Amino acid sequence: MIVKNEEKVLERCLLSVKTLVDEIIIVDTGSIDQTKAIAARHTDKVYDFSWMNDFSAARNESIRHASGRWILILDADEYVQPADHDKLRKFLLEYKSDRPCGFVLNIMNFGGSGNDESNVTESTGARLFLNAQSIRYIEPIHEQLTSDFGTPLFTPYPFLIFHTGYTVQVVQEKNKSERNLSILEKMNAGEKRNNPYFCFVLGNEYTSAGREDEALDVYRRSLERSSPSDTWYFYLLERLAVLEMKKGNYSKAHVNIRNGIKLLPERTDFLCMEGILLEALGLWNAAENVFHQCIQIAVEAEKKGSPYWIIKPSYGKIVPHQSIAEIKRRKGDITGAIHHWVKTLQHQPKNYAVLQLLMEALLQSEPYDQVADIIEQLYPIDQPMNKVLLHKIALKIGSIELVSKYASDVLELGVQLDKADIVQQNLLLRNWSTSTTSSLRPNSLEDSLAIAAAIVHQEISIADTATGDTTACTALVQEALLAINNKTWNNEVLTNQEDRFTQTLQLLWRYGYTEIYLSLMQIMASETVLNNMADWFYTRGFHEQALDLYSVLLENNLLHAKGLKNVGVWYINCGNMEEALPFLEASFKKEAFVDIIGLYKEHASPEAYRRFKSSYIEQFPNTSQCIFL
Repeated sequence: MIVKNEEKVLERCLLSVKTLVDEIIIVDTGSIDQTKAIAARHTDKVYDFSWMNDFSAARNESIRHASGRWILILDADEYVQPADHDKLRKFLLEYKSDRPCGFVLNIMNFGGSGNDESNVTESTGARLFLNAQSIRYIEPIHEQLTSDFGTPLFTPYPFLIFHTGYTVQVVQEKNKSERNLSILEKMNAGEKRNNPYFCFVLGNEYTSAGREDEALDVYRRSLERSSPSDTWYFYLLERLAVLEMKKGNYSKAHVNIRNGIKLLPERTDFLCMEGILLEALGLWNAAENVFHQCIQIAVEAEKKGSPYWIIKPSYGKIVPHQSIAEIKRRKGDITGAIHHWVKTLQHQPKNYAVLQLLMEALLQSEPYDQVADIIEQLYPIDQPMNKVLLHKIALKIGSIELVSKYASDVLELGVQLDKADIVQQNLLLRNWSTSTTSSLRPNSLEDSLAIAAAIVHQEISIADTATGDTTACTALVQEALLAINNKTWNNEVLTNQEDRFTQTLQLLWRYGYTEIYLSLMQIMASETVLNNMADWFYTRGFHEQALDLYSVLLENNLLHAKGLKNVGVWYINCGNMEEALPFLEASFKKEAFVDIIGLYKEHASPEAYRRFKSSYIEQFPNTSQCIFL
């Protein structure tokens, strides 16, 4: 392996191969941390190599020192599966070949935070090969193997590598996109410019760097010259479809998606993407049907012991269940949403945003002890850290009963709560004391929490503990205290602070500070804040509070586009399309939401749909070729 400043992950990698390999070769390209010291604990074959912006050169230096018959290539941010090491060793010992050859292994790539199962992408790599004399790497980046006899013969072998090098944190820490692009852009000329694999790789780096228009250009160039037999083809098709959707090119996205479905009818990847596209266009019923198909394919494939994905396992169950839950929620079917949130968590227990939604929804209809029983089936409290997790979520949603239930458990475990948890718990349970205030430190609380605590306890200094603009937070607290005490306040304080103020009001409402909340809403809330609060109530399922605010805003001709659409959807859910249409039309005139077309398609009369579609296509011409519209 080649390494540079990998002290955080190298030990994990080396321990994972301890019972698999006979020797470890490490080529260091300039570490200034403890990488070489860690490496030296596992092998005496650690070599220095001057980095020259060429991964192949460094890889070839590592190969040069290898003495074994077989070579396994790993990066420090990877580790191998713990099982079947002896099985692989026996297989390689008995394998015979008279020419350069090797094996393609499956690689599970963790993206996002690294803990999110929906951000795992499966790929393959030629990582295990015969140590033939002429075998070597070519290309400065995304290097590939060759030999004097041409490209070695590679066949699949069922052995997993796990890769954490593209989590958000790692990419930001190492500036990987900047480093990779500096190499690739020098190569982007001549024949390389039209090489389909090179264009695919360059598109990936442009995407990682946020340069999406350039990524689209090279992805399209790659697709023109790629075929389904190419190893990168379906990954290219998926990434191109994702970007086309993001850019609003729904017709082009759908062409690529349908191509993927046609070529992979027994895999869920592209079928799930079609569901995502349908949902984005407001075709909720159609999308829900597609997501159910994905789940069925996955279930049937598991019965046969067959894979149901080629790119992301999450396209089979996690994404469909979570998407169906969201569609159910929008349609007012909270029981259905709860069912699919539970299913999501069974497959993706670390999806804490879904856990929060589930607990909030359950608490609206069930007593807290029954909610606890349901949640503890998913997160058994005989596992101590689940108590800590449930305590944290209970704090977020503002459940006094659940916080009280789990607070004593957390205390018994001896877990040290962070400052934010302490402040939230003391606010919620009304246990604030002078020691709470004195224990706070700068940059320790989210802005809304710092502001809310300062307002509740009328201690302006608490605003200094906010992680954001403390001057702005302090000003907001000062004016809020004046307003609450019926003194003249400066409404200019809300300029550029309406989101921060909205979040503060949400927290005060969650935590039961009703008098303060109502006072601030009546005295300080601007048109934007009132609309934001109404939309928040509606989204979280508090329809009574939302509709009360929508009514006030509507009477004063202040209701924004999103609120108008929500009222229209509410009427649809009540089975009253006649009342819904004026709200949907008014919403579209104020702001052209792309998903309104689906609401018309699935609920309006054919005549009303045709009439609306013409004006919709004027706003979204990139949807004109979508066959399902």
